[in-house]
Amino acid sequence: MFMLSTHGARMTKRAPLVPALLFGLVMLLSAKCSSIGLMDDYYSCEPEELGNCPIGFQCRYSTTQGGYRCLAEAAYCGDDRCDPDEDKNNCSTDCYCGNGTCESTEHINWCPEDCFCANGTCDQGETFNICPADCPLTGCGDGICWEDENAATCPEDCGLCGNGVCDAGETMTGCFEDCYCGNGSCDPGESLESCYEDCGSVFNCGNGICGIFETPANCPEDCGTCGNGQCDHDETYQTCPADCPYVPYCGDHTCSGDETPVSCPEDCGTCGNGLLETEEVCDGTLLRGVTCWSIGYTQGDVTCNGSCTFDTSQCSSLCGNGIAEPTEDCDATDLAGSSCVTLGFAGGLLQCSGACAHDAQNCLTSLYCYDPLDPAPTCGPSMHCLPTTTSGAPGQCSGPAGAGTQDSPCASDSDCAPSFHCVDPGEGGSRCSQWCMSWTQCPSAMHDCFLLSPSTFVLTQEWGVCLEL
Repeated sequence: MFMLSTHGARMTKRAPLVPALLFGLVMLLSAKCSSIGLMDDYYSCEPEELGNCPIGFQCRYSTTQGGYRCLAEAAYCGDDRCDPDEDKNNCSTDCYCGNGTCESTEHINWCPEDCFCANGTCDQGETFNICPADCPLTGCGDGICWEDENAATCPEDCGLCGNGVCDAGETMTGCFEDCYCGNGSCDPGESLESCYEDCGSVFNCGNGICGIFETPANCPEDCGTCGNGQCDHDETYQTCPADCPYVPYCGDHTCSGDETPVSCPEDCGTCGNGLLETEEVCDGTLLRGVTCWSIGYTQGDVTCNGSCTFDTSQCSSLCGNGIAEPTEDCDATDLAGSSCVTLGFAGGLLQCSGACAHDAQNCLTSLYCYDPLDPAPTCGPSMHCLPTTTSGAPGQCSGPAGAGTQDSPCASDSDCAPSFHCVDPGEGGSRCSQWCMSWTQCPSAMHDCFLLSPSTFVLTQEWGVCLEL
């Protein structure tokens, strides 16, 4: 049967009546269900059976009704999925820290429960230097402009160089005109030590999270658990190798252990040909911009070893520059937050040795003492045990002590050796005088034990000092 088209003399076939009615009914039901939502979360279904939900719906588990229900395919807040147009601000029920997924709005610094090194994903805040296990180095097209790439050889990575902004993929070595210290951004290749001006704001010691530039040495409040024998969530092989030892594996860009070009070509295949391939962190003189500075040292040169991995044996910190660097306990007066108390002593004065290591000889094992003539067992080898004016009270540790002995001139107890006290006998100026309880403890028959005023005690025993007759 034919009918005449209203748009001219062209002839068109009439559609069969029954199929057309069925098609219209299905479309009507689908439009009704998807537009007004009467079907959403209403009918139960079996996930194994196909076609048991209307068009526009899927058989999924319902958190509101319990069991499998026909749910709208369109994404919505509350569907138990953090969809691309949702984040923790507009849909906290689906997108929240602790749901096991590192979403685009989460960062390794403030959501380590979801975003952490070795979770198999290069999360927000992670780089190759921070987590090579999740963020392996690649070549042209990886979004990073490496030192052997430029706008001519790799425009997809380096094409934006020169626009005045250190874009994603640009580095200090690949595009210095955009990425330099002082541009207000902590760019790839910069660190707290190499560019405090840009990266200082990232250093947020005291927020309870061991951040990118924080270590147990420069921020014990956040990273103080290093050394407890457990690889905690904010620790990595880079920040705490003592707790998080590195375990080699095929695919870690290091030809190590029993790996060979046959058993692990991705790690051992082409090392030594002078070209940076995807599986190599370096090759020959090509180091991908890594320097001793960029990994926390202050001097030396990074080289590439025979397995195409970094050799940092020539990197070192500059002891004596007054800055406690990652490989140093301290430097001059910079103790990196350490004290006698943090080292387990009762108190005292922590100092730094010429080798940039802790000098704890003036730290106190106890605040109290009982023998002014032998303070070492309780106070330490270079401290005083001073009697007090309170009868019944123990002596108090004080220091540091000096080297002056009997009758040596002094200005204070710090000029006198541990068992001597600086006292002014009334003539000839102050001098170091040995503590005593009787004349038999004095160094010679020319001295006698004189009591002090006011009286001084250790517990109930009164102490005096040896003075010349």
